Order: sequence, then C-alpha cells, then structure tokens
Amino acid sequence: VCMAWLELWRAVVAAPKIAKAKKKDVAFYQGQVKTAEYFITWVLPATMGKLEALQGNIPSIMEMPDAAFAG
Repeated sequence: VCMAWLELWRAVVAAPKIAKAKKKDVAFYQGQVKTAEYFITWVLPATMGKLEALQGNIPSIMEMPDAAFAG
C-alpha cells in the first residue's frame, strides 16, 4: 500500500512535466506515470486481496495455542 502511494506521488509529480520536458527526459516522466498505472492496476489489488485474506477469521490458526508460535 505504501509503494502504491509512492508510485502515485511520483506520477503526480511527473505528469505535468511531460509537456515541457526536454526530449531526453520525456520518456523518463512517461515511465513514471506508466509504472504507477501498472502498479495501481495490477499489484495493489493483489496486495489488498492478501490483506483481506489475512484479516479473515482462519479457524485452523485461531485454534492453535499461543505456545505453538514460540520457538
């Protein structure tokens, strides 16, 4: 989730610079925007799905005694 925020922040900074950028810098700024689009479209939903699964009530884990986690 933090990575998605960072990617979004980088894209928000880069996007307005594309129109006025030197030719050599345009691809860099476009890359920042496209990387954020990819991350937010594909990686973030998978992360949120994993978070949802971890927050669920998993009986097999909940039934384990605390001592089972010590070692």
